[in-house]
Amino acid sequence: MTDMAARVFGVRRVAVFGASDGSKDPWSFNARLTRAVLSSSLDDVVLISLKPGPLDGHPTVRALSDVCGKVDTAVLAVPGPSLASAVDACAEHDVRTCVVIAASVSEEGRAAIERARQRGVRFIGPNCVGFVDNENQVRIYAGGTLPSPLSGSARVAVITQSGGFASALIAMGEEAGLEFGHVFTTGEEIDIGMEDCLEELLAIGASKVIVLFIEKVRQPERFRRLARRAYKAGVKVIALRVGRSAVAREVALAHTGAIVDDWDAAQSALHADGVITCDSIQQVVDTAVIAARTGRRVSAQVQVVTSSGALGALAADLAEAEGLSLVPPGQTLASLAFPGHAPEQCNPLDTSTAGGSVNTLRTLADADEPANAPPAPVAGSANAPPAPGALLFCHTGATYESEVAAQLLRLKPLAQHLLLTVWPGATGTTTAQLGSAGIACIPDARRALGAYRSVADWSRRVSAALDLPVDVSAPRDTGRELLGYLAGRKLLERWGTPGPAFAVIDGDRGSAEPLSGLRPPLVVKVAAGANHKAAAGGVVLGIPSAADVIPVVDRLRDIHGGPFLVEEQIDSGLEILVDVRRSVFGDVLTIGWGGSAAEQIADAALTCAPFDARMIRQTFCQTRISQCLRSVTPEPGRLADELVRFCLHLADMFRAAKELAEIEINPVILNDAGAFAADVRAIGYAATEQRLAGSQVS
Repeated sequence: MTDMAARVFGVRRVAVFGASDGSKDPWSFNARLTRAVLSSSLDDVVLISLKPGPLDGHPTVRALSDVCGKVDTAVLAVPGPSLASAVDACAEHDVRTCVVIAASVSEEGRAAIERARQRGVRFIGPNCVGFVDNENQVRIYAGGTLPSPLSGSARVAVITQSGGFASALIAMGEEAGLEFGHVFTTGEEIDIGMEDCLEELLAIGASKVIVLFIEKVRQPERFRRLARRAYKAGVKVIALRVGRSAVAREVALAHTGAIVDDWDAAQSALHADGVITCDSIQQVVDTAVIAARTGRRVSAQVQVVTSSGALGALAADLAEAEGLSLVPPGQTLASLAFPGHAPEQCNPLDTSTAGGSVNTLRTLADADEPANAPPAPVAGSANAPPAPGALLFCHTGATYESEVAAQLLRLKPLAQHLLLTVWPGATGTTTAQLGSAGIACIPDARRALGAYRSVADWSRRVSAALDLPVDVSAPRDTGRELLGYLAGRKLLERWGTPGPAFAVIDGDRGSAEPLSGLRPPLVVKVAAGANHKAAAGGVVLGIPSAADVIPVVDRLRDIHGGPFLVEEQIDSGLEILVDVRRSVFGDVLTIGWGGSAAEQIADAALTCAPFDARMIRQTFCQTRISQCLRSVTPEPGRLADELVRFCLHLADMFRAAKELAEIEINPVILNDAGAFAADVRAIGYAATEQRLAGSQVS
């Protein structure tokens, strides 16, 4: 057992500072906490209270010094001014772990926590509501909704930096048929944090679904390694993050002192590491309902069975909108069960044309009996079975409710696919019965299919990059500076990045002699600037000869000064933006619509290092501009490969160039000859340009 496991899962004797019987307020943190701890399966509970006499028949003491024997865990639900003395008492009496419920921690309290940590005491919180180990019936928890005892239904674990989120998720999740084996609320994470809890849950194999509520990832590199470990183990990690808006970032800072991460970088890292991201608590619940009832392999195909033709058509539309497809005609369970139906009538299958919902489900169950099903192909063979999809059953009202439920329950053990029901009229009793049998019940078809698509996407998120080590080169705190265009162009030349041949013209009056090796048409660019050169009149295209360059340079010098770059003009093609920047999660690669349209069209997708060709290609395919390749070449696949190679080259060079904070190539010209850097904008840390000019690119 690890140190963390011993402290959290090895709890046997607990002291509650600030114990309360709830006589004044039965729903106060102190009262809820006291009830939860007393309901736990522990060797002993010590109630510490300044109120004389027993609490609900349990004896109390006024101080930890009044206790005989050792306490392994203390829960501190005391006012801010009393926290320091409580922490000191715990350290003095060799308490292993303190759970700090208090939200307001003074400087004195923080100093006491630091002293105790130096003596080996570990802390959860502050500003948390504790934790629940439901498998061992340990409930050190002050939240508003306590998880129900386990009964064998779909089980998930939760790690949240917000206690309020835990209460909402438990209430909504249990209503949807979920059970909660472990709940950790980490609050401000002054010591034990989300990463510690995640590592322990993975180590003990507690659940195949782990839900996270994230305000800030405090250990990005460790978190990413753990997320990848979870994905490889088949554990579905579902995350809900806050911080997209400025208001949310301010609230998070006030709530737990968390300075929220770079939103786009964090989202791209989560996606790259196999984490399923959600935008609401309801979406988390829906996704967890499906994730807990599916395995490693999940198909993006759906078979629809519905009590109404209109509902079937609607389900087909919604499935397509979510990027799902219907199981092809002739391959459905319905086509096996109803050989008299035309294949196209079997998906969606309208039960009103097949004898009603009860008879239809009975016939489907009969057809899915092992004796009637075709022989299963051998796994790993050329005819290996496809990943199981979903059988979506849409029903309305409570007509024949018990009979329909009975046939669904009969079908469930036989089906290799997920049984997903959309049944708005079902009673809570029926929904609970189906849910406990492993049948996912979500009352809205759009929600159901959206959640299923998220899980199917997770299953298909296979990339060699998941096997590459995570190497986070975090941004420096030093100042940043925009490098001049000349420095950026010379940097690309040093890297061997594909781009135009160029020459530099400096001095009061230029000469055409340095341009003799350049192939017209030519381009003149102001070398000193880097931002919006064309908009400022600092770029002239289509110059027919070297001799024609000098008058152009003389005219530009009067406006912009020198020096100037003269480049060979790249043949026209698709203009694409490629950007690489550093973040606390690792390097972030952005691909999007380039040129002057970059800011107007705002078509971009991004991904987080480590990169591989498949990941970059998938990122490019998320953009609208990827659909335009056919307009410039009859070989769009080859051109996409050229862009992928360019991106991998740029990302590799950037990773090695620790002096850079960001490099943007806009545009990359993509044409039949390949991918070429037509312009560059580089941002370095303090004094980068001087260092580059002095030694590396001069």
